Amino acid sequence: MKRAVTVGILFGAIAAADGASAAEDCTRSFVQDKVLAPATSSSTTVSVTCNLKLEPHDVVTRRIILEGSAASGVTVDCNNATINGGEGTINEGKDMIEIRSRKYSVTPLPGSPDQTTNRWERPQDVTVKHCNIVGSMRIYGMAKNGEGDDLQESSLCTHHIRRARNNAPRRIFLDDLKITGTGVRTPFYIAPGVTYVTLENSEITGESESVGVYLDTESGFNTLRNNYFHTTSRKDYAWGIYTRKREEMAIDNSTGNKIISNRFSSLEGGGIYLYRNCGEGGTIRHGTPSENQIIDNVFYYKDYSGANPAVYLGSRGEGRGYCGDDEFSKSDAQAICSRLGASVFQGGSRADNRSYARENVVMGNQIYKRTGADKVRTRDDGSNEPNYIAHNDTVTTEKVRLAGCYVSSVYGTGFLRHGETTSVFKDTSGRPVCSPYAVTCNNNEVSYTSSSACPLRTVSFDCQVTGNNNGCEKTAYCPTGTRAIGAVAACNLEYGSVSDSELQSVKGNVMKVVRASDSLSDGICSFGTWNIHGGEKELSEDWGRESVRLGCEEHDSNGGDCHIRGTLYCR
Repeated sequence: MKRAVTVGILFGAIAAADGASAAEDCTRSFVQDKVLAPATSSSTTVSVTCNLKLEPHDVVTRRIILEGSAASGVTVDCNNATINGGEGTINEGKDMIEIRSRKYSVTPLPGSPDQTTNRWERPQDVTVKHCNIVGSMRIYGMAKNGEGDDLQESSLCTHHIRRARNNAPRRIFLDDLKITGTGVRTPFYIAPGVTYVTLENSEITGESESVGVYLDTESGFNTLRNNYFHTTSRKDYAWGIYTRKREEMAIDNSTGNKIISNRFSSLEGGGIYLYRNCGEGGTIRHGTPSENQIIDNVFYYKDYSGANPAVYLGSRGEGRGYCGDDEFSKSDAQAICSRLGASVFQGGSRADNRSYARENVVMGNQIYKRTGADKVRTRDDGSNEPNYIAHNDTVTTEKVRLAGCYVSSVYGTGFLRHGETTSVFKDTSGRPVCSPYAVTCNNNEVSYTSSSACPLRTVSFDCQVTGNNNGCEKTAYCPTGTRAIGAVAACNLEYGSVSDSELQSVKGNVMKVVRASDSLSDGICSFGTWNIHGGEKELSEDWGRESVRLGCEEHDSNGGDCHIRGTLYCR
């Protein structure tokens, strides 16, 4: 462990009550004397604990700070005014709006060995809207980023995710912001532990040495919707000879976020990258970049023709130089964790530096020019599966549409377009079944209603031959007016028939050989475009056809025997 541990720090208590009361409006004298007064070297910030409304022509050069429970329930309405931290200003290179927890110390009880007990008081239910911000904006709790001392020490112990989130701002509503990066800090930063931030109808632009938007470790459940992200990322090295370009959005060990109906450009460094930043700064990453939904976004590649993808799952591997920085002294860790009422944590990035980007949904996105792995890529290191990737289209013209929904229990990919309704769900084996409820998608919002109609139709198929090397072939037809949505098939490629129990053992959308030919290559089972000699195969057909060709074949000196049997599902 590179950083010395201060054993007197205790994390976790929250002084503020969970509910936020309505704030009073700021007085005009406060606005004139504190907010609009020019920033100076001795007065660079203004703390806002009242509802602030500006005029469109106002220019604020002081940094606006919304801190602790005193800022809970506060609304800042810039009314299209400018918060200016641009080039040549006192606050150039600084975060011009900070929504942050207040750190304070508590005197320990008599007889306690602790010298200091640190706690955090968070703001919540804060609204910021209609602002033109030149510079950057950050929301943070225990640390400004994943390398803060307090966060690093907390990460040594169990229950770290809970501590980080309990001590960070939550339920922050951001609407109609334009944040123009000035080439230094990340324009929009959601720091460790921050949860339930909503950013919508906004634009993140300008320049950054890093990414345009960063969602840091142990944050989660944030929604970024209907925004335009196009920050130019560059940092010159070696006298300007080399220019680094980064992705537009980084999801670094952040979970459960929804990235919905946004537009991305300036994508030379890539679009949205999901990863776990191993041991950078000595902080153990406990969680994983998982269960995020990236749905119905537009990724616009104009001139760039390189390989950086629109979405990269597990973009960082194990080879980074700081991955070992989260090693620590066991005695130091035990001293800290005992004061937390916790145990020393043994897992996370300290045990395994891979990203574990799992259970992420990447569906319904429109991607200009990109094909194949240039659209959505997954690092193949054994940690980044499963993820759910489907319906991402290469386009030359954008289709304007409302957002779809992902419902894991819905049969098929689980994806519903806006306005689509279904009552067909998956059973425990993955086969389609009708439900007494129908689910409807309305612009990424899901609703359920009772349903008595069942649109699902089943067609049994059976094809068998004995003593004939020519095999057996048939076509299974859906009823008139319906089309295939899936199937199960079981094959016996030696003597005998497929039994009821053998067919029942096959999972949804799978073809399985329940008995292979004595000479494996002499038997083949076919369904649509798929052929197998043994084992099983997922039937990832392009469903929607009215019929499917199927068959089996087995060669023997006295004539082959085979049997294919199954069910075609139609709707």
